[in-house]
Amino acid sequence: MIRVKNFIVQHTISIVFLYITAISVLFLLGSNTYKEMIYKRITQDIAMVYSDTLSSLHEFYSINILPNAKNAGVDVSTDYLNTLDKLPYPITFSNSFGNHLSQDIPGLYVDIYSNYPFENKKQRQLTPFAQHALDTLSKGKEPYILTYEQGYLEENDLVRLAKPIYMKKNCLTCHNSDKYNLGRQWEENEFRGIREIILPVPKKDQLSEQVLFIGFILALFAALSGVLLILPLVKNLKESLNQTEKLAIKLKYQANHDCLTKVANLNYLITLIEESLKTGSETERVGLIFIDLDKFKPINDQYGHAAGDAMLCHVSSLIEKVIKDKATLARIGGDEFVLLISTISTNAEMVTLVNSIQTAFTKPLKYKNNTLTVSASFGGVIQEKHHTTVDDLLKSADKAMYASKNSKHNYFTLYQENNN
Repeated sequence: MIRVKNFIVQHTISIVFLYITAISVLFLLGSNTYKEMIYKRITQDIAMVYSDTLSSLHEFYSINILPNAKNAGVDVSTDYLNTLDKLPYPITFSNSFGNHLSQDIPGLYVDIYSNYPFENKKQRQLTPFAQHALDTLSKGKEPYILTYEQGYLEENDLVRLAKPIYMKKNCLTCHNSDKYNLGRQWEENEFRGIREIILPVPKKDQLSEQVLFIGFILALFAALSGVLLILPLVKNLKESLNQTEKLAIKLKYQANHDCLTKVANLNYLITLIEESLKTGSETERVGLIFIDLDKFKPINDQYGHAAGDAMLCHVSSLIEKVIKDKATLARIGGDEFVLLISTISTNAEMVTLVNSIQTAFTKPLKYKNNTLTVSASFGGVIQEKHHTTVDDLLKSADKAMYASKNSKHNYFTLYQENNN
């Protein structure tokens, strides 16, 4: 026992040195392992936001660009790169744009596939993952499929994300035409296909490996050097994580909001309605107000599209000042807006809200030397027993709005099931 005590006393410095060295090395190894875990999660989130952003780009192209091009005599084709008077299909455009970004992000790959492919895709052989994604997501029970794979793309781990694509209302006319249909008639919100995102998980770069090696060597000669090396590594990791999180938040915002008015877009509106339907009750029901601006086209024609854009922003601002936090405003395309009221009890509440918005619309827009005003046709619906889906509510609100539009401008119609 005395010999053991003497040994400990004589070698206290060495024991403390070895102890701190071991802790330092383990901490360095642990921090790099934690870094890899964080990279995987960040890569997953970026893949999600990337997919949502391409969906929004697809929607923007099909609503705001392609119709104007077709009116000018330009057609769509899969062979658009070899002709001057052709444009790509919306899904091809967003997919090609996604793959274009792979020039700056090595290993990034975007693909689309369907049970009803275009002519130039009919002979392709789907991967087992792609076939599994089609079989699973076409049933509508899963929002997406996400997998991790190892040892791919020069030993990088891989995130593979598959999200469903649904048929939008504005796409039906083209897809169901004799020229472009694929042997069937499509319906709104019907499953169309899959967008797949492949994104490599970043590996430890050469600098990180050098820091780990240098930290190990220095720890053998100075116990505290390990701690000194860890602090910059943790700081850099935290800064990198903060920057990536800010980018993810920015991309998510852009994917969920209209680029002009900054209010919610259609994709985000659908998500919010679905959440409200899950939490509603018999006394606290979901309400929608469909808003279609009256005589908006003459503003564009007489004063230019810049004036039209200014009016859309003006209208959005007026509505948001009225609703505050009582409802959510979304622009779903052109001069059409939808108000989501997550919980509403009586018809009178909706009537009061619409009256306030109509009053707000009397405030004119000062554009250059012109004073511009606009009114709107309103269609409202409060959830009834047969309103079980987002589509049910939107169709009822849309029907009520067209009843107002056909009656007279600046009018409000509330949907009633008994009188249709």
